[in-house]
Amino acid sequence: MFLLKKLIKQFSYIVVILAASSSLTAVLAHPTGNLVSIGGTAYFPYVVPIDHPNHKSSVLSWQMGGQVEVVLTSEYTASDFMLSALDNNLYIIERRYQHSNSKNYIRLLELQSDNSTNTIWPWFEDKWRLGEGGFHVQSDQQVIFVKYPDVLLHKADGSVDQAFEFPHPVKRLRKVEQGLLLLGENQAWLVDQQGKIKRQWDNLLNQAAANAPLNRNQIFDIDYQQGRLLVANWGNRSFDIVSHNNRQTSLMHAVKTPYTAHWVTHFNHGYLLMASTITFDGNNPRPLLIFKATADAQAQIIWQD
Repeated sequence: MFLLKKLIKQFSYIVVILAASSSLTAVLAHPTGNLVSIGGTAYFPYVVPIDHPNHKSSVLSWQMGGQVEVVLTSEYTASDFMLSALDNNLYIIERRYQHSNSKNYIRLLELQSDNSTNTIWPWFEDKWRLGEGGFHVQSDQQVIFVKYPDVLLHKADGSVDQAFEFPHPVKRLRKVEQGLLLLGENQAWLVDQQGKIKRQWDNLLNQAAANAPLNRNQIFDIDYQQGRLLVANWGNRSFDIVSHNNRQTSLMHAVKTPYTAHWVTHFNHGYLLMASTITFDGNNPRPLLIFKATADAQAQIIWQD
């Protein structure tokens, strides 16, 4: 019944998918993953070196006063890492593409204190693009994730069902201290583990945004802490803060072409912002990692290539 319902929903969005197909190549070349923080350490995936021809992805880290360092590198070409932070634990989904059968495979890992990994789920075929829209490890047996437009529950035995009913399409999920943070097309919601809405933000997009990358005026990433919704506004090429009352949106930082706002996380009482390039010259995307101690502080460039 769930799969039938899902097929009906997906059919409703097929026009949107076809409309975006002209930019598919550039989107696939863009880094998959997210930016998270645990205590005084931030983690994010990228290909290192940037121009590596085989796309062996890495997990990188950064601490205040230090340099960006490589924590983990995949053994596989055409690989990606997706991250999820919970308390002091960093969970990692590693994905690899196997050319021989044109299938994706993933495994679920936990990063140890010595930067080694503990395997929670060994390699299996990825039929759901698990983690691409964010994920939360409920237990070693269950992972909550987003497959547009649903919030789903993937179990260790391979079965998938809805995590909870939600009245709006969801494209991204992040675990935060107060619950689950969900992102829609122009809205965001803070919900509990059962999907009950605790807080809602509307009208996140700047409808007057001009020259949006790939002609997609969208919100790419969000994070939430202490009443502040941190937003990576892809279409506006800006990083914004939305306050408690959902009426005050502050432009915190903007980037110029060819960069666009990519990932965000609250970090060390400030804000860590990742921008990256969108070009059509055959080159891999270039990163721009920025830290701001306050919304009005001068931007500190942490990593740029």
